[in-house]
Amino acid sequence: MLYSSSMANENDNNWISSKTVVEALRTFSCDQYGKATRRLNMILVDAVQKYDVLLETLFACLLLVVCEVLRGSDVAAQYHLDGAIRLIRMPSVAKSQLLLADNNINNWCAMKELSLIFQQLDLQAAAFSGPRVPICTEDIESITRYPTFNLQDSGIADKKGASESTIEDLRQNLLPIQAKVSRFIDFKTVIKCKYHPKLKQTQEQEDESNAIKKVQETLLEQLKHWKTNFDSVSPGSKEGLNPIKQCATIALLLSYLTSYVLLSTSLSPDETAYDSHSATFAQIIKLSETFFQQEKFGPDTLPSSNTFSIDMKVIYPLYITALKCRDYTMRRRAVHLLSMCGREGVWDGRMMASIAQSVIAYEEELATRLNSTPREDENSMIAIPERARIHGVGIVDMDREQGEVNMVCSRHMGMMTVNIDNQVIWERVVLYAKF
Repeated sequence: MLYSSSMANENDNNWISSKTVVEALRTFSCDQYGKATRRLNMILVDAVQKYDVLLETLFACLLLVVCEVLRGSDVAAQYHLDGAIRLIRMPSVAKSQLLLADNNINNWCAMKELSLIFQQLDLQAAAFSGPRVPICTEDIESITRYPTFNLQDSGIADKKGASESTIEDLRQNLLPIQAKVSRFIDFKTVIKCKYHPKLKQTQEQEDESNAIKKVQETLLEQLKHWKTNFDSVSPGSKEGLNPIKQCATIALLLSYLTSYVLLSTSLSPDETAYDSHSATFAQIIKLSETFFQQEKFGPDTLPSSNTFSIDMKVIYPLYITALKCRDYTMRRRAVHLLSMCGREGVWDGRMMASIAQSVIAYEEELATRLNSTPREDENSMIAIPERARIHGVGIVDMDREQGEVNMVCSRHMGMMTVNIDNQVIWERVVLYAKF
C-alpha cells in the first residue's frame, strides 16, 4: 500500500518525505496494534491456540518501536518495548510456544525470531538508559526471563557441533549471556560491592561480596565458553563469508568484547581497572575500521553506517572505548569513528561522539591541573590519574532536533575517600554536549 502510494507520488513528481512515511507507518501500526490488542483481550483465555494474534501484536509492537525511535520519542519507544516483553513473558504465551514447536514449525520460528529481536532491543535500552525492572537476589542466575525453546524436547534438536555452528547460532547463544551480564552490572548489590571499601566491610557484607564474585566468575566462564565456540568455527568458512555476513560476524565479536570488558571491571571501584584492557580496546577499534571498510566496498544492499539501523553494531563498543580507554590516540580514534556512524536504534553516532569528547576534554583539563604540568599544546598526550576520571555518565536532558544533550557525571573526590558512614564521596559533574 505504501509502495503504491509512493509510486503514484513519484509519477506526479511529488516525493513523499521520510517524515510522512514514518507518520504513515506509525498510524498504520497503531491501528493494527489496537485491533490485535482488542482481539487478544477477547480470546486471552484461549490464547494457547491463537498464535496468529500473538504474532500480529508483537509485530505491531516492533513497528511502533521503530517508528517512535525514528521520531526521536525514546520514551514512547520504550513503552511499546516493555509492552511486548511483558506479553512474551506471559505463561500462556510460553505454553503456546510449546504447542507451536509441535504443530507449526514456521510460526514457531517466527515467534522465536521476534522474541530474539525484542531481547536485543531490551539490551539496547538497558545499555542506553539503565535497567527498568528491579531485580531480586534470587533472580541473579536467570535475570532476564525470556521464553525458552527446548529444541530437543520438541523433536527439532540442533545436532550440529561447535565447528558447524553458524553465525546465527552464535548470535542466539550470546544474547541470553549478554542479558545476564547487563542485569548483573546494574544490580544494586553489585554496585554496592563495587564502591564499598573492602577494609571496612562487615562479615555479612564480605559474604555478600563473595557471593557476587562467584556470579561474576560464572558469567565470565559463560562468555569464555561462547568465545571458544566462536573460535572453533573453521577459518575457511569465515574467510568465505560475503561482506554482509562478515559485518554480522564483526558486530557479534564487538558485542562479546564489550560485554567481557564491562563484566571484568564490574566489581572494581577504580576506573584504572580499564587500563588492563588496552589490547581489547585496540581490537574493538580495528574491528570497527574493518566493519566500515566492508560497508564501503560491499554490495549496494549492505546498509551504510550513516543510515538508520535498529540493531546495535559498532556505536556502543566504540562509545565504551572512547569513555573507558585513556590511551590518548586510541580514544580519539574511537571518537572519530563514532562521528562517522549513523543511527543504531536509540544510539546516535554523532551524539555519542560529542558526549565522549566532552568527557575527554573534562578529564584532560582536570588531569593537567592535578599534575601541575602545563600541556605543550592541545594535541599533547597526558596521563589521566584516577581522581580525574569520570565514572558514570547519565543523560538527563536531550534534544535530538537541536542536537543538544545535558549530562550528569560522577568522579571520586579522592582515592577511595569515604565519609563517617563508610560511603565513597563523589563529586557531581555537569557536562553539556552539542552535536
